[in-house]
Amino acid sequence: MSLFSKPQIDTAAINSSASENSLLQLLSESNGFISRKEIPDKGCDFMCEQIEGSSVTGQKFPVQLKSIESVNLVENETYISYPLLTSRLGYMLSHLPTTGIIVFYDVEKEKLFYDFSDAVYDRLMLERGTDDWTHNESVNIRIPIINIFDQNSVKQFHSKILERFR
Repeated sequence: MSLFSKPQIDTAAINSSASENSLLQLLSESNGFISRKEIPDKGCDFMCEQIEGSSVTGQKFPVQLKSIESVNLVENETYISYPLLTSRLGYMLSHLPTTGIIVFYDVEKEKLFYDFSDAVYDRLMLERGTDDWTHNESVNIRIPIINIFDQNSVKQFHSKILERFR
């Protein structure tokens, strides 16, 4: 690069923007959410507040978003597996009663998949049979491919979050 070169936009930045745009279309006011980007990002990417009817509730949950260029399917292609910092999972779990959600964006298919962080934790404990993994820097987590996050599932998701706060 020289003084006369223009800054380059890398693939990771493009994928990050695409994933954020896709997620924010779903976690929008019209679907019952107010999404706020966490700046600085120290534990999660977004904090979302629930809207009930036409009222804001003060009920917030964290969202961790990961863009994946090459999805790794496991267990007969029923789960997406991806490494996550263990501290991020711990942070998500500390937000009771909802704990938070982890969202994967499949760059190739332009699709979102999600799961609650407590479900991810429970699955890890079941798979591993011990909590030894909690001392590692990162852990491969799995999100079921049936947990598609789109315009059809966002209303059901909204109901699940409301129920968790109740």
